Amino acid sequence: MFTGLIFILMVFVFNSCSQKENVDKTGKMENNKNEDLVVINESDIEEKDEDLLLTDYKEFYSELAPHGEWIEVNDKDIEIDLDISSAVSGKDKNRKIKFSDFIGISEAYADNFEAGSFFVWKPSAGLAVSIEGEDKTEFVPYTNGQWTNTDAGWYFKAPTPAEETVHHYGRWAKSPILGWVWVPGRVWAPSWVDWKENEDQISWAPIPPSVNIVSNTIQVPVIPQSNYITAEKRNFFEPAIYKYSYKYHENKNKIMIKEMTKISGVMVVNNTIINKGPNVLVIEQLANREAGIFKVIKVKSRNEINNNGEVLNVYVPQFRKYKTSEKVKSIISKPEKFVNFETAKTKFESNEKSATGNKNSEIENKNENKNKESQQKSGITNYKNNNRGNDDDKGKNKDEIKTKNKERKSDDESNGNKSKGKDDEVKKRENDDRGGDKNKVKGKGSNGNKNRKGKNK
Repeated sequence: MFTGLIFILMVFVFNSCSQKENVDKTGKMENNKNEDLVVINESDIEEKDEDLLLTDYKEFYSELAPHGEWIEVNDKDIEIDLDISSAVSGKDKNRKIKFSDFIGISEAYADNFEAGSFFVWKPSAGLAVSIEGEDKTEFVPYTNGQWTNTDAGWYFKAPTPAEETVHHYGRWAKSPILGWVWVPGRVWAPSWVDWKENEDQISWAPIPPSVNIVSNTIQVPVIPQSNYITAEKRNFFEPAIYKYSYKYHENKNKIMIKEMTKISGVMVVNNTIINKGPNVLVIEQLANREAGIFKVIKVKSRNEINNNGEVLNVYVPQFRKYKTSEKVKSIISKPEKFVNFETAKTKFESNEKSATGNKNSEIENKNENKNKESQQKSGITNYKNNNRGNDDDKGKNKDEIKTKNKERKSDDESNGNKSKGKDDEVKKRENDDRGGDKNKVKGKGSNGNKNRKGKNK
């Protein structure tokens, strides 16, 4: 009997621990029992906004967590007015969020999204690459990879499994507050982008959230020009396309997106999503080489991912969702780690400020270096000019010295002649004086003799 009691106690403790493991950080029980979830058929390609709440995205949460940050977003964070549905009764009324409000697009193309909150993924700055006209600290989708021609149209082949996921599932939104963020989705496509082209260039931009395939068609709204990436057609399927890409900027007007022609993109053929994009024959002609064509094969295990030059094995997870038909009020699964909107906003603004400061510092350093170079050049020029002036002064001084020497010589010669003349006059006078004295002496002597003779007589 004692043994039986111990066994019952152990079972009770085990069940209690199991229940604790199913309690999330908020203290609520996770409703993840298998009987509440059903497998989503791969042929079901018509996504709905409520899939973000109904579908279990735990695999995406864990896969992307090391490469960025999951952020919880709700209606209060994006500061929108709530539309309370009259169909909802009772105290627990669903909140409604418009993706268009979150993205910052004035044209309301998105239906009201009934949810208390949802999660988006912000890539780390370490995944960003250098694009002409874009800050390297900001990740830009559909840039770090290669456009590959396949039997499903243009496929964006990314360098890592995590980047593969976010370029073939879900949608990208460019929030005015958070920058580029990824919203999870369950339907695979070779690429979720919109296309525009002219004779020489091709441009593409991520299709925003809440733009889904309905009745085998997709209606893409007007996308801001600043969301488009542009490349020359001759470089379109080069590896690392970001090296050949640039962004549109109103001040630079390198290429006017609105003047380009819209071409066919995402469509459904035989219940398979393809992305048609630019004409491969034109691309090959301008590139002067063949693009080749890959056959896309969907596999259920990451170990089967392979690219042998002719076949492209792509991983397609098996998704499950709640089988309930009632509208849910909260998301069924959450990332293990996430931050709230305000924390992410503060961090993003801090990074933006730091990046702007670094830019300004770089600009100041460049200007300072330019000023130094200018001053050095100016100093060298002034030094040369001064030396030239000194040389001129030296030349002038030499001429002046020569002139003065000549004048002095002339003066000396003149003074010498005058002195000589004076000397001659002095000598003459002296001689004259001497002659007069002699005569006086002679006169005295003769007179004396005469006197003497007179006395003698």
